[in-house]
Amino acid sequence: HPAPNCALPHPVRSLGNIIYVACGGGQQGCTAAVTDDGRLFTFGNNYKGRLGHGPGPAVREPRLVEALAGERVTAVACGTDHSAALLHDGRVFAWGDN
Repeated sequence: HPAPNCALPHPVRSLGNIIYVACGGGQQGCTAAVTDDGRLFTFGNNYKGRLGHGPGPAVREPRLVEALAGERVTAVACGTDHSAALLHDGRVFAWGDN
């Protein structure tokens, strides 16, 4: 695994069958990935809870957003302070400082 904040592209080995990726800005950023079966994984800087795992430190490896387990996510967007997910039925969920 590369060092934190590595400036070179590298594979995210723990993710597969990804259909959508979004990145958030800020000092260290974050990443969200949607799988072909609608699961949402996030990792990176958890500034203001934008990863969807509640308050806490940065998450280095992709982690399932448990609050949306059982839902079918089709798209996701990440901001500096918050994130949002679009579900297959048109509902939108948002978290962080939104």
